[in-house]
Amino acid sequence: MGTQQAGSWAVRLGSGIIAAMLVATVLATPAYASLGGSAEATGMRGQAPEVRLEVSASGAISAVQPILDRLTRDPILSGRQEIAAEVTTPDPPSGTESQTQPERRIPGLVTVEEISARTERVQDGDLSAQARTGQVHVGLLGLDVLRVGGVHAEVSTHPTEEPTASAGRPSVQFFGRQVPLPVDEPVDIDQYLSTADALEALETALPGLTTLVQTLGGVFEAGGGVQVRMGRTEQADVGTGSATAVGFYAAVHLDLDAHICIPNLSGECLAEVTIRTDAAVLDLVLAETSVERPEMLPVIERIDWTLVLPLTAAVALVLFGLGLGLGLWRRRQRAAGTGAADPGGQPGSPAQRVGRR
Repeated sequence: MGTQQAGSWAVRLGSGIIAAMLVATVLATPAYASLGGSAEATGMRGQAPEVRLEVSASGAISAVQPILDRLTRDPILSGRQEIAAEVTTPDPPSGTESQTQPERRIPGLVTVEEISARTERVQDGDLSAQARTGQVHVGLLGLDVLRVGGVHAEVSTHPTEEPTASAGRPSVQFFGRQVPLPVDEPVDIDQYLSTADALEALETALPGLTTLVQTLGGVFEAGGGVQVRMGRTEQADVGTGSATAVGFYAAVHLDLDAHICIPNLSGECLAEVTIRTDAAVLDLVLAETSVERPEMLPVIERIDWTLVLPLTAAVALVLFGLGLGLGLWRRRQRAAGTGAADPGGQPGSPAQRVGRR
């Protein structure tokens, strides 16, 4: 009975050692518990195409040639693209990526302060992205178009949980007027430009134009408008585990018309110049974030077999030693039992038979 109990306890001990080592390996392994997925964050993305004036003339063109030369020599807005604070997915099993910039500008159009972007991967947990900016100013040819307060957006996802998306509500002013900015509802707004506004814009774009026209005795008529579509977005797809959020976006369009007349002595136009532009001048995206769900690996794939194999060999040696020791112990127990049962010889031996006679 004692031998059976001892053997049972040895088996239990060996099994316990194996289980404990496997559990310790799973917990101690720097396991790639979740792989794949993506996280991206961009603090600022701005694109401004080159904009030139469309100019036509009629009448005594030689009389307005200096004006034509000035109008067609340079674009009123130089094309430029700016990207600031852009980060991508951290490598598994965990980590962060981040960038910050104090300020970024597109001259004559945009100034954005305090730009930052960050992505983070937590082992067995969230994959997230966030971006933010400070104050934003959008100007156009001397016109104060937009002023935007701090912008912020954040998204996160998880191998087994629902994704989240959040875009903060920034303070927005359009030509000095406060504009509410509901989520996922683009706002279209426009501002009419008076003659004074249009002439100011042209003078900002082409310094000295007004003086040149006045020197030639010309008369200005002008008008136009500025149109903006802006908004913020939050989108999370429970089915795919993806999410996107944009703290603020704006598309700015300029419509400008001007007419210059050089009169003769009778007051009629000796020569005329027509100036026009109808163009998109700015595409701006602030605090742009996105994530896609990572995959959770099965436990068996998380084990670092470079640790398990040596541990298994060690356990095998321990069990071999236990088995060897148990065998020797059993042999000794049998030998001791045999000696106790026959201290003076076997019953019925010749010596005993002689004694009975």
